[in-house]
Amino acid sequence: MEDVINKFNKIAKEYDSERKKLIPVFDDFYGIAIDSIELEDPIPDVLEIGTGTGLFTEMFLEKYPNANMDLVDISEEMLNIAKERFSVHSNLNFHLKNIMDFEPEDGKQYEAIISSLAIHHLSLDEKEEIYHKIGAWIKPGGIFVNAEMIAGETKYLNNKYHKKEIEIVSNSGLDEEAKKRAIERLHLDSKVPASMQLKWLEDAGFSHVDCLFKAYSFGVLWAKK
Repeated sequence: MEDVINKFNKIAKEYDSERKKLIPVFDDFYGIAIDSIELEDPIPDVLEIGTGTGLFTEMFLEKYPNANMDLVDISEEMLNIAKERFSVHSNLNFHLKNIMDFEPEDGKQYEAIISSLAIHHLSLDEKEEIYHKIGAWIKPGGIFVNAEMIAGETKYLNNKYHKKEIEIVSNSGLDEEAKKRAIERLHLDSKVPASMQLKWLEDAGFSHVDCLFKAYSFGVLWAKK
């Protein structure tokens, strides 16, 4: 995990500007994730796992501007950018912490838990554990959305996905140093097939689970308690 922290601390300032170049399905990937979050409470309690610079947070706040949010990230540099980005918001709580060490205050539960491009950095055992924690942290009827990097369902498909990732970086238009950094970050990924993650969510107590969007390694996993 130390490698992950160091890599993201170093690229914090360039992170947002590189997203659309490294995610060719950017609009659908994030757009479907946000569109799928339908909450009755206009002032929901929300947890975000892996806030980073606040890119996904900002999209969420455009839909639910009054949400009370706990924002968790392990990278201080990334979280500092998010703090500056949302300096006028008084309804956000920032937590510099590994999500595996996070616990909601006083048994708090959330109407929604969201995440983007974060959970795949955890180990296999940690991923399954965090999904079970999410099941405990979320209120009945609550929604979990994870815009995530996922593995193929077979070794053949996984190799195909990886080749596509390299192709995307190569054709991104980024300078050579940025491409090198992007390739290095791919080696930090620990992706899991969508089917395995949906099974974990069912085991964690979610009644409705699905992969709402998938384009090679990019997938939007969705679950309702």
